[in-house]
Amino acid sequence: MPTTQYYPGAGDGWIESGWKASWSAARGATTGTADYTTVKDSDTITCAKSGSSFRVDRAFYPIDTTSLPPGAVITSATFHFKNYVNTGSFASGQGVALVVSTQASTSSLIGDDFDNISFESKGTYTGTAPGADGWVSITLTDTSIINKGGWTKLAIIGTRDLNNVEPSSWDISLGSYFSENSGTSSDPYLEVTYSTSSTSAFFQLF
Repeated sequence: MPTTQYYPGAGDGWIESGWKASWSAARGATTGTADYTTVKDSDTITCAKSGSSFRVDRAFYPIDTTSLPPGAVITSATFHFKNYVNTGSFASGQGVALVVSTQASTSSLIGDDFDNISFESKGTYTGTAPGADGWVSITLTDTSIINKGGWTKLAIIGTRDLNNVEPSSWDISLGSYFSENSGTSSDPYLEVTYSTSSTSAFFQLF
């Protein structure tokens, strides 16, 4: 079966709420500090408490899926991204969730995109946090979010963020490589299995 690789748009990156006086202020922020030009960072998905302050980081991954045939029937899909540097930190039973993003651009990311996400999980990764340079793989529970003939905009958030549960410490802390990293061996990608009326194909969408 053929395999094709696609890089994410230049608009992949992360947005930090900044330290806020309450959990509701951090999670409910409508803007934050965005970075879509750094190649990698160790805290791009975060739900944290330090002293009496709270912080949320969310990672964004717009992926060009225009090459999927309009008539394709998607049977499964998995999103993969690589943790950068730190060993990752998950409180017991916690992890990260894949959600749909509505970021304004696929080539850039702005602070106002912070709340341009849904809070409906389309797949989770929980349990043991990955080690340095370890991969996170999330199987999509709803493949209808993949946009055949357009861009598929994904985001990764902490499960504390997803479920609106106040952290007690650095409950969720995970890094990511992004498209600006040299080469492709560490780039995030979406892996899609689909069939058409005459054939089946397996694609890796970077």
